[in-house]
Amino acid sequence: MNREVGGLHDQELELVHETVRDFVQAEIAPNADAWEADADFPLELFRRAGSIGLFGMKFDPKWGGTGPNLRADVSVTEELARGGSAGVANALGAHKDLACHYLSEYGSDEQKERVLRSAIAGEKIGALAITEPQGGSDVAGTATRAERTSHGWRITGQKVFITNGDFADFLIVLARTDPKPGRRGLTLFLVERPLAGLEARRLSMLGWRPSHTCELFFDGCEVPAGAVLGEEGRGFYHVMKALEWERVVMAFGATAAARLALEKAIEYARERMIFGTPVLANQVWQHRFADCLADLEAARALALQALDSFATEGRADLPAMAKLVATRTACRISDEVVQVYGGYGYAMDYSAQRFYRDARLGPIGGGTSEVLREVIARLNHLSTPR
Repeated sequence: MNREVGGLHDQELELVHETVRDFVQAEIAPNADAWEADADFPLELFRRAGSIGLFGMKFDPKWGGTGPNLRADVSVTEELARGGSAGVANALGAHKDLACHYLSEYGSDEQKERVLRSAIAGEKIGALAITEPQGGSDVAGTATRAERTSHGWRITGQKVFITNGDFADFLIVLARTDPKPGRRGLTLFLVERPLAGLEARRLSMLGWRPSHTCELFFDGCEVPAGAVLGEEGRGFYHVMKALEWERVVMAFGATAAARLALEKAIEYARERMIFGTPVLANQVWQHRFADCLADLEAARALALQALDSFATEGRADLPAMAKLVATRTACRISDEVVQVYGGYGYAMDYSAQRFYRDARLGPIGGGTSEVLREVIARLNHLSTPR
């Protein structure tokens, strides 16, 4: 299925940037430090973002979207990442790029009308529940089970590292509908709250602190027959395709956040005096910053190539490559940012340490860098039979 990548003239795309930038600078950036300290943010932000169309860029107007336009959508991701709060950007991104994306790709017309429309408007909040305590990146190893009942399905199991998990109005849940192990027999479900037997526990994380990262416990949760999302028994394959989009947007988010961190570091280096001259007057830092800028441009160029390929169902290895390179680059740049701040980079009162902590999840979420290398090797016929 070909998707629209462009569709907007440069002037129109810049208008999208300005709209999102104004929202971020008014609603997120001024509150980033306070939300970091509180490890929380107001959920009303979802409704305000939805009211100006931030969640609808890649979705059909039939369901309340303004797209489909993937280039406009990743511009939203980039601007959100520049708000200085990776936790909030992640919460909003998990809603639009995970939960809503799955609904748009695999939902029935009835599911889209009932849930996706409200989600695009920010009136309902979504979460994706795939990862399990013993599985990690091993989607095929999903142990949560869904057993057929006379009225629908009964879901039992546990999920972990679920963004928005404790307050989401709906969850996209992967469960095993066939007891035999392996890729076949996994099915996606649209699970809506309130739901008896579903409990959530928020986790304390190294970074993305305002984001609610949770464990979920399904204790015989009863869902109707119409809760199946996509094709029964094809959940693994649905997830693999959706992961390509997740990796594309993670690449854009990582490069945008790293650029913000680098800008802050260069500004600091202009002002910070050492031995009577600004830090930036030293060639060693000029060259280190030059390397960072060059790496950022290369990483974003690869992300753009991955975006074009995803839209035309081209090379399936490019999203993995883009995320691998972008998140690795973001981690290295955030480390340089801490270094140029010196002792202040290690102090909690300065933002350098937050950029460092927030960047570190990039090589883990959405498929670890180790898994991505396996994907790239397999798709490029580098692996050998075991």
